[in-house]
Amino acid sequence: MPGLGDFVTAGVSLLLLVEASRQRVPAVIIGRMVLNILADLAIGAVPFLGDIGDFIFKSNQKNLELLKRHAHGVEPPRTIDRIVVFGAMLLVIVTAGSGVWLCWLILKWVLSHLI
Repeated sequence: MPGLGDFVTAGVSLLLLVEASRQRVPAVIIGRMVLNILADLAIGAVPFLGDIGDFIFKSNQKNLELLKRHAHGVEPPRTIDRIVVFGAMLLVIVTAGSGVWLCWLILKWVLSHLI
C-alpha cells in the first residue's frame, strides 16, 4: 500500500516525542519536532518524488538532534524555533479561517439561488 511506510515511520517518530516529553524538552521544541514529522509525512505522500524527498529530509535525525540539544534544559529554545512554530500555527489558523469563509460564501450563494 502506497504511503504505509510513511505512517510506520511517523509512528516510530512518536517514540522520540515521548522521550522528549519525559526529558522535559520545552514545548516549542516539541512543536518543532511535530512539524518535522508532519513535513516528512507530507513529502512522503507525493508519489515517486516523495521517496527522494524522504531520502533527503530525515525528520527522525532532525528530531534526535533537537532532543540532544534541548534535553534536561541544556540549551534553551532559539528564536528561530519560536518563529517556525508560531508561523505554522498562524498558517493553520489562516487556512482554517479561509476555509470557513469560503464555505460561508458558497452556502450564502446556494441559499440565495434556492429562494
